[in-house]
Amino acid sequence: MKNTDINNLKKNITNISKLTANLEILIVEDHDILLNSLKNFLAPFFKCVDVADSGEEGIKFYKERYMSSKPYDIIFSDIQMPKMNGIELTKNIYKLNPNQNIVIFSAYQESQYMLELINLGIKRFIPKPIEFESFISELEIISNDISDETLENKNILKLNSNTFYCRHTKVLYQNHEEVKLTNYEQLLLSLFISKINLIVTSDEIVNYFYSNLIDIKHENVRKLMYGLRKKVSNELIESIYSIGYKLVIK
Repeated sequence: MKNTDINNLKKNITNISKLTANLEILIVEDHDILLNSLKNFLAPFFKCVDVADSGEEGIKFYKERYMSSKPYDIIFSDIQMPKMNGIELTKNIYKLNPNQNIVIFSAYQESQYMLELINLGIKRFIPKPIEFESFISELEIISNDISDETLENKNILKLNSNTFYCRHTKVLYQNHEEVKLTNYEQLLLSLFISKINLIVTSDEIVNYFYSNLIDIKHENVRKLMYGLRKKVSNELIESIYSIGYKLVIK
């Protein structure tokens, strides 16, 4: 192996470690030696590495985690397993969580199963026998994808069942349609977003606008609040008598 290859490999491993440090995974593989090898190899990368030696045990683990609202970030599964194979495992997982990230270990002679897995929604395959460098490469791609999904989720704030706010674009959505806000309303909403479930006084609102080079009078705050609450819905922004207002997210 060339020195440049070694350097690239070290760089990839460093990048992966940063992305996976808080992720939790499940490996489903019926060959004990390979299962233990994978666990030992992946343990330093991930927060948690659980293992199952059959599809039945794998779906049992998954259901327990899913019911406790802590699903795995990635499932690694073999195809050929007794009783419940990787295809059946995938179907059962997708019934619970269609968005679950699943990676399939696939040997060349198992190519007849690929189309069915692809039709189910599987996007990532790792060939068997597993090669260290190709596994590292796939792991980096998968981890980057999950990191992007996590970032996107963090940017989207759910205010109620049909109202969402994008922190990045500062756009409000209701029933999947953008709510047109004035510049002042957009600025006011961003203040409440930064202080969720906290009381915001009229003085704070005036000072916040002033810090954004906008001079508004105290007597205009109530009018501005009326306009915003009408668009956001009154139930989200509560009036706290003689004190201020509060954006409430339960």
